Amino acid sequence: MKRWKKLHLPLWLAAAVLVFALLFLCDVLTSVHLDYFFDFVGYGGTFAYHSLGRFLYWGLMLFGFGLTLVLGWFRRKQYGLPGWAAVVIPLAFFLLAFVGGKLLYLLENIHTVLVYGIGLDGMSLFGAIFLVLAAGTVAGKCSPLSMGTLLDYCTPFGLILLACVRMGCFFQGCCGGITFWLSNSTPLILPVQLFEVVLDLILLELCFRLEISHFRQGLLYPVFLMGYGTIRFLLEFLRNTPKDWLIFSNGQIFALVSILLGVLLYRHFQKQAALAAKSSKKGRKASRAGQKS
Repeated sequence: MKRWKKLHLPLWLAAAVLVFALLFLCDVLTSVHLDYFFDFVGYGGTFAYHSLGRFLYWGLMLFGFGLTLVLGWFRRKQYGLPGWAAVVIPLAFFLLAFVGGKLLYLLENIHTVLVYGIGLDGMSLFGAIFLVLAAGTVAGKCSPLSMGTLLDYCTPFGLILLACVRMGCFFQGCCGGITFWLSNSTPLILPVQLFEVVLDLILLELCFRLEISHFRQGLLYPVFLMGYGTIRFLLEFLRNTPKDWLIFSNGQIFALVSILLGVLLYRHFQKQAALAAKSSKKGRKASRAGQKS
């Protein structure tokens, strides 16, 4: 598993997505009267084949789930998990993430839902993150695995699914960036979804680095909460979402909550680690004293 992580696959994928985003941007910047060089580049630098967008969105989400199963299986021995748990935990994570994202979306858009009903489309990704955290807290008290170990194991799953979903958002044409009008009256819509994918993959690489370096138990998910919260808070300034809280959007409020939860969780696990180290030190001293006597 360590050899696989040393290949830096998330960084290579991040570089590939960045090149993909630059391809769209360069085509728009060099175009005249919306006449783009590549057929797959649409209005303002969006994805042209809208009929494929929905298929690619759900396909990428399921592909991300498949990757979490593979990753969970390869990391099971590192966490001392049996084979069945390496399948059940990623599956539970995926279902919780889907339900959490859907619930928060419904709460944010309750008036629209009451008028048009509930559909499969529309997710608020912070809902997925928060529900998984709540479920991990409960599961840590009811299972042999501690809360920190369980959340550490699940952290890469979240980043993989977030990256895949955001990639799907770009193809589907949702969650886009603000529109700039260039000097030749050509619109340029920032591919914020792709920027987020790049940053999510870099954060995934960081989590793998920390995991290899035997980072203290339970601190990976707080790093994820703080890192993703920061990414979303900054990128929301470039998105076309309504700014209902002065200059901030709902996403930025949730991002601040995510950062705060990450800080609190980080301090909680640090205190736990310090207490465990103290207890271990006292145990060693007592053992030495017993041997001398």
